[in-house]
Amino acid sequence: MNEFEYPKAILLNSNLKDSSDSQVDYWGLLHKFILSKWYLYLAFSIICIGLAYVYYKNQQPVYAITSKLLIRERERDYGPGADFVKQNINFAAAAEDASNEIEMLTSFALMKAVVEDLGLETRYYWKHKFSEYDAYGNFPIVVDTFKLNPSAESTFKITPLNNYSFRFSQGSKTETQRFGTLFSNQFGVFRINRIGALPISSDSSMYVSFQDTKGLARNYQHNLSVELSDEKNHSSVLILGLRDVVPQRGIDIVNRLVDKFNQLKSEVNTEITLKTLELIDGRLANISAELASAESTVESYKLNNDIIAETTTDLSITLEDVNNLVKEQRKVELQQKMLQAMKSDLQDTSSKFKLIPINPALYDGKIRDLIQPYNDLVMERERFLTKGQTSNPVVQSNNQKLKSLQSSINLAIDHMQDDLNMQQNKLKYHYDQSSNHLRSVPSKERGLSDRVRIQSIKENLYVYLLQKREETALALVSNYANALLFDPPYSSIGPVGPNKIKIFAAAGMGGLAIPFFLILVLELLKNSVQTEEDLKSMLPEKTIMGVINHQKGKKQHSLLSKSQNTLTERFRTLRTNLQFHQREKTKSILVTSSTSDEGKTFVATNLAMSFALAKKKTIVVDFDLRKPSISKYFEGNAEIGLSSFLINQLEVEEVIQTSGDLPNLDYISGGPFIPNVSEQLTEQQLSVLFAYLKSKYDVIIIDSSPIGVVSDGMLLNNYVDNTLFVVRSNFTKKATIAKAREIFEQNKLVNPAIIFNGVKKQNDAYGYSYKDYGYA
Repeated sequence: MNEFEYPKAILLNSNLKDSSDSQVDYWGLLHKFILSKWYLYLAFSIICIGLAYVYYKNQQPVYAITSKLLIRERERDYGPGADFVKQNINFAAAAEDASNEIEMLTSFALMKAVVEDLGLETRYYWKHKFSEYDAYGNFPIVVDTFKLNPSAESTFKITPLNNYSFRFSQGSKTETQRFGTLFSNQFGVFRINRIGALPISSDSSMYVSFQDTKGLARNYQHNLSVELSDEKNHSSVLILGLRDVVPQRGIDIVNRLVDKFNQLKSEVNTEITLKTLELIDGRLANISAELASAESTVESYKLNNDIIAETTTDLSITLEDVNNLVKEQRKVELQQKMLQAMKSDLQDTSSKFKLIPINPALYDGKIRDLIQPYNDLVMERERFLTKGQTSNPVVQSNNQKLKSLQSSINLAIDHMQDDLNMQQNKLKYHYDQSSNHLRSVPSKERGLSDRVRIQSIKENLYVYLLQKREETALALVSNYANALLFDPPYSSIGPVGPNKIKIFAAAGMGGLAIPFFLILVLELLKNSVQTEEDLKSMLPEKTIMGVINHQKGKKQHSLLSKSQNTLTERFRTLRTNLQFHQREKTKSILVTSSTSDEGKTFVATNLAMSFALAKKKTIVVDFDLRKPSISKYFEGNAEIGLSSFLINQLEVEEVIQTSGDLPNLDYISGGPFIPNVSEQLTEQQLSVLFAYLKSKYDVIIIDSSPIGVVSDGMLLNNYVDNTLFVVRSNFTKKATIAKAREIFEQNKLVNPAIIFNGVKKQNDAYGYSYKDYGYA
C-alpha cells in the first residue's frame, strides 16, 4: 500500500470538510488557495497588466474594411427544347450556390495572386522605440529590383545620408550605396530608388522586409471574411470584410480580389465558349467540303444527261418520303458520330476530366441528365484546384464521383447506340421500299433526285451551323463580369483593434490564473501530510487524539508552563482526551512515530508535564536507546539512565531523576550508549521495571524509538495501555503513513491514536487565534 491509494489525500491536499456535517469546507479552500497567498495574486496581476499595457502601446491600430458584392445571375435553360450552343455558352456563367462563390473568393490561390499583383511581399515600415509602423503608398523609397540569396535574412535597414546615397545595413554589416544603382552583396542583388522627400536626420532609418508570399497570402486569407447579407432569403449579395493596419492597403486588396475573381470567372466562360466555337468551325469545314462536292455532282449529272427539270409532279410525294427518310438516317448517323466522339473524349487519358458539350437534340434524356451533373462536378473540381489543394478531400471525392459518372455515361451511350442501330435498320428498310418504288421512274430523273436531295441536306446543315457560329461569337463578345462591387470598400472611421478591453481582461485573468495554477501544482507536488484532513483521509478509522501547533523561532526544546497559553491548552486537551479514551484508568502511554524528528520526544515530555500539572505522579521514560533525547529537556545527569539498569549496573530507583521544576514529574533518561539494544530488553527486566513504575506512579509516559525504523516499541505492548503515534505536518511522508496503516491493521500497537504535531496556524475549535505555537 502506498500514498497513491489515497486519492483524497493526494488531490490538492484540499479535502477540507467540516467534521460536523461532512460538507466541503469552502472557507478552508478559499483560505488555502487565495487568502493565504493574496500577495502572489497581487504581484502577478500587476506584472500581467503591466505587460499588457506595454503590448497594447506597441501595437499598430487595426482598421476594418467593408464592402458589398453582388453575384449577378445569367439566364440558363437545360430543358429538353433548349439550344445546346446556348447551354454551353451559359454553363459556367450561371448562378452557382453562394457557398461556391465564397469558397472561390476566400481561396488561397486568389489571395496569392492579389499579393503578387500589389507587390505586398515587400514591406516598408518605420520604427519608433519598440513599435513598428507600416507605410503603404507614402514611403520615400522603393525597392525596384531585388533577388535575395537563399540563406540571407529578409529585413534590412536603410538610412539616407543625403538625396543621393544611403547606408544599407543588416545586423552589424553596413555599406554605402547610391539611389537608383544596381548593387550586389552577400544578401543578394538590389536596386533602391528614391520616390519622395527623404527624412535626413539622426533618426531617419527606414526598414524594408521581404516577406514570404505564401505566408503573407495565408495571413490575409485568414483575416478575410465573406458572408451572405441575408442567408434566410437566399440573397446573392456578399459582404466582404478585411482587417489591416493600413486602411488604403486593405481597400486595394479587396478591390483587386474582386477583379481577380471576375477575371477567373470570365476565363472559365471564355474557355467554354472558345471550345464551342472550335467544335462548330470543325463541323463547318467538313460540311462545306461535303456541300461543294454535292453541288458539283448535281451540276455534272445535269450536263452529262441533258436534264433541265429536276423532278416531276408524279414523283414529288415519293421523293419527299425518300428525302425525309434520308434526313432521319443522317440524323441517326450524326447522333452515332457524336456519341462515338463523346465516348472517345471520355476515354482520352491525355485530359482526365473535361467538359462535354451538351446537345439535347442528339442525346436522349438519360445521357443529358448524366452530362449535366458531370459538367457541374468538373467545374467544381476546377474551382477547388485553383486553391492548389490537389489532396483536398473534396477534390478526391469529386474524382470518385466523376469516374462513376463516366462509367454511367459510357453505359448509357452503349444503350443509345443499340437503339440507334435498331432505328437505322428500320429506316433502311423503309428507304429500300421507297427506292424500289422510284426504280419504276426513268433512271436519269431518279439519279438527279438523289443528288439534289443530298445537296439540300448539306445546304440546310451548313446554314444552321453558320447561324450558331454567329450566336457563339456574339456571346463571346458580350461576356461580362460575374460579380459587381456595388458598394466599394471603405475603412472604419476609427481603429477596431487591438481590443483594449480584451487585452487587459485577459491580462487580469492571467494574473489570477497563474498564481492559482502555481499553487495548485505545488500542492500536487507535495508528498507529505499537510493538514488534519489529509491525515483523516489516509487513516479514517483512527482517532486524532490531539493537534499540536507549529512553534515559531529556533527554540528546539520547550516545556509547558503554568501560564494559560495555546500550547498548554493543547496538551491539557490531549490529557483529557486520553483520560476519556479508555473505560479503565490509563496507567502507561507509549509515544512513538514512523521516523525520527517528528516530535515524539517533545510530545512525551510535554504530555508528562501536563499530567504533573494536574497533580498526577508522572514519570517519562526514554526507551529510544539508539538516539536518546529526554535528557536535553531536563537538567540532570546524562551518564545514568535506562541503559544502566538494563545492563544491571544500577537498580530502578537509582536511574530515576527528578525534573526539579515540578514535584510530581520524574524522568529516566536513555543513559550511556549500549550495543544490541533489542537483546538487552529482556522480559524479566521489563517486568521488574514496569512493576516498580506502576507501583510508584499514576502515569507512565514512554518515549519509544520510531516503529518505522526499529521494532523496539512493539516489545513494550504488554506493558502499555495506550499508544500515541506522532505525525508531523509538512514532514511525515504519505508513504510512511501507508506503512503505519499496515501496522495498525495488523494490531501491532496497543490502542493506537494519532497526535498531529507541527500544525501551522488554522482555526481553533474554541475560537482561539494561535499566537503561540508548539514545537514542530
